[in-house]
Amino acid sequence: MFSIFSKGFNPDKDLQDLTGKVVIVTGGNAGIGFATVAHLLKHGAKVYIGARNEGKAQAAIERLKANGPNSGGEVQYLNLDLSDVTKAKASAEHFLSNETRLDILSTPRSHNIFDSLN
Repeated sequence: MFSIFSKGFNPDKDLQDLTGKVVIVTGGNAGIGFATVAHLLKHGAKVYIGARNEGKAQAAIERLKANGPNSGGEVQYLNLDLSDVTKAKASAEHFLSNETRLDILSTPRSHNIFDSLN
C-alpha cells in the first residue's frame, strides 16, 4: 500500500554531527523539551535550556549528566521567561553576551507572548 509518510525519524540515526552548533531549547527541563536536549547533546551540540525556574532546569541538567557522557555536548541554563517581553529581552541580551551565534531554536511547547498583552 502506498504511504505518503516517510519511514520515520530516528534522532539517534538521523541527526547529523552538531559539534560547534549552539541551540536554545525552551522548556528543556521536562517532557519533549528534555528529550530534545538529550538528543542534541548526544550529537555534540552546546544546548541552553531556556526555562523560568532555575531549580527545575538545574535538576534536568543533573539528570542529563547522570545519564552518561554526552558525546562532547554541553548544557547550560538560560533564564528565559517568554511571558514578559522585558524579561525575554534581558534573556536575549544575556545570551548574546556569551555567544556570537544561534544555530537552532527549538520550542517544543508553543509560546505566545501576545497572550499576555490582551
